[in-house]
Amino acid sequence: MRIILITIWPSMKDQDENQKRGPLEGDARRDWRSEELLSGAKEISILHNEERYKLRLTANNKLILTK
Repeated sequence: MRIILITIWPSMKDQDENQKRGPLEGDARRDWRSEELLSGAKEISILHNEERYKLRLTANNKLILTK
C-alpha cells in the first residue's frame, strides 16, 4: 500500500487574498498533478491529522476524496 502525505491549502479565494498581502515566509505551495499523486494507481491513501482519507479516480476520470 502506498501512503502519500499532502498539505491542504486554503481555497483559491483565500489564496488570492493572501497574494494581495504578499508571500508568507516559508510558503512552499505547489501544484500537484493527479498523475503524480496516483502514479498509475486508481486509489491512494492520504494521512491528514492522523486520519486516513482515500483519493480515488473514477471511471469518468473524476477524483473523489473520502474519509
